[in-house]
Amino acid sequence: MVAIMSLGFVVFPMSASNDARAVAHLAETVGVRQILVSEDEDTQALVYDAARILRDRGITVDLVRMIKYTDTEPTPGEEPYVTVANSIPDDEVLMYLHSSGIA
Repeated sequence: MVAIMSLGFVVFPMSASNDARAVAHLAETVGVRQILVSEDEDTQALVYDAARILRDRGITVDLVRMIKYTDTEPTPGEEPYVTVANSIPDDEVLMYLHSSGIA
């Protein structure tokens, strides 16, 4: 999450215990444009259902496969990729947090 924030994006981790309607509502409310999706089948089903609900409302979100550490490892002989984090103003939204209320 810190890496995403350092690139200038707002992070909004959502609980997989929400249903698709709740995820779609939260995504619509804050203007989500991309959703990182893990390989977990239940999470994928939830996110695809939420994206369908949004699409039915005329809202498009990009579903992006969540990368794994092994996806970023340099190949033998290749230099590691390093980037400099963006400066983040003190008054910028960095993250939305929401609890489904389920313990």
